[in-house]
Amino acid sequence: MKIKTIYQSAILVGSLSLVGCGATSALINHGSLDVNSKMSNTVFLDPETANHQTIYIQVKNTTSEDLKGITTELTTNFTKAGWTVVKDQSKAYNMVQINVLQAGEAKDPNSVWNTVQAGYGATAPGGLAGLAVGFGTGSVVGGIGAGLGVGAVSWIADSAIKNVAYSVITDVQISVKTDGKVSNTHQASLQQGTSTVQNQTLTTTGNWLKYQTRVGTVAQQVNLKFPEAKPAIVKQLGQQVANIFISNDD
Repeated sequence: MKIKTIYQSAILVGSLSLVGCGATSALINHGSLDVNSKMSNTVFLDPETANHQTIYIQVKNTTSEDLKGITTELTTNFTKAGWTVVKDQSKAYNMVQINVLQAGEAKDPNSVWNTVQAGYGATAPGGLAGLAVGFGTGSVVGGIGAGLGVGAVSWIADSAIKNVAYSVITDVQISVKTDGKVSNTHQASLQQGTSTVQNQTLTTTGNWLKYQTRVGTVAQQVNLKFPEAKPAIVKQLGQQVANIFISNDD
């Protein structure tokens, strides 16, 4: 009887040590909300004089997700820095245009960063379009006999607690008004049927210097839901884009 009791105690201790190894790892590494942003390339702008610190903001969302608040977040950041946000493009010396390409659960954050590095205008992989399958850090612990019970409990714990990541990928175009003339050439290849391609070239002259980059933002946390991630993502994105214009030396 004593030997049986010791055996049962050993199983209990083993169960406690093995249950939810992956779940424990997820809680340790991603227990708190973590938000990061990266740009495909750096945009360097010359400092603007006070009378030229006016900006026009345009945000478009071509995803099915509701991401309201990006314009408001940008406006807040520029206003705090002493800039003036204008509604009339002709009155602006600077302009920022944002298109949201992808928003939703990310299968793998590394895929998000790879898409960002592909640069402005590159196609987002299908695995990132819209909502994707969430990824976890769980592991299934199996065994024989009494160990099967341990593995079952571990699997349940790991399935219930997992790290979830959401991402938003945007293409950003920055425009700065100049006193000189800027020549722009636009080229396009249009498919005509199955065997013909029509090439078009348009040359225009204006006074806007344009810069393009891609910005990706990822939020991660255990059992994170997108409505909870959205405010943090929008805030981070707004700061990232605004800081292209705003000096942080003060």
